Amino acid sequence: MTKWIKLGIIFFIVAVAAGCSKPKIDASTDELLLITSDKLRESVPEQKRADFDQALNVWTSQLVEDDGNSGAVTVGQSLETDIRYKLNGKTTDEIISGAKIMAAEELKKIEIISYELNEFNPSYEFNPLNKASIEEIEEFGVMHYEFISYDAGSRVPVFDVTFKNSSNYPIYSIYFEVVVTTPEYSIPYFNDSFGYPMPDGLEPGGIQRVTWANNPSSLWFNNPLDIKSKDGFKFTVDNVAIQGGVNGNTLYRKPKIED
Repeated sequence: MTKWIKLGIIFFIVAVAAGCSKPKIDASTDELLLITSDKLRESVPEQKRADFDQALNVWTSQLVEDDGNSGAVTVGQSLETDIRYKLNGKTTDEIISGAKIMAAEELKKIEIISYELNEFNPSYEFNPLNKASIEEIEEFGVMHYEFISYDAGSRVPVFDVTFKNSSNYPIYSIYFEVVVTTPEYSIPYFNDSFGYPMPDGLEPGGIQRVTWANNPSSLWFNNPLDIKSKDGFKFTVDNVAIQGGVNGNTLYRKPKIED
């Protein structure tokens, strides 16, 4: 009787352990890779599936880029086989966390060479249909000013950023986070993100300058030029996402801080 009880306990423990094990990718064949990837995706909460899809895309794109640059794929070994090998046995958490590490590494390869906060004082009302005002703002050096409208005399903040693509592939868009703080307050006075598309791509080693003006009359906008602080203010720019990859369809994002 005792023997059967012990065997029952062992079988119960094994069954529980099997039921609690996390699903993994079986990439031993193309068919199993697709089947187990779908099962893995189904195990992810619906609100996080988009993150999982993006993470898997980062993995595959990164592996393609790595193998393409290193020439690691030998005769008789397909690129697909190499990708399967590196994904084999990965759990959902490992795929997502691995993608975050890859994204952080790729973001480091976009070097911000310089950044400035300038001030533009229009001599008359500016709008995109006014040719004279367009010439004025472009002469000042502003490249991006769509949907900006302000009256003469407004002090318009202009962000000016120069960056270099030190990655091994073209990038097709970049997203900056601009933060303006003062020593007196822990909450940023201004914090916003700006995207800059590059349809033709910025090749490896290429340098790009980006400037954009903001509308000081917008309700959501706190004009950093209006800061009155005896200790001044601190202005920082960080690249938080890039669109890159072989076909420019992979988004590398700065990992979010989990609550």
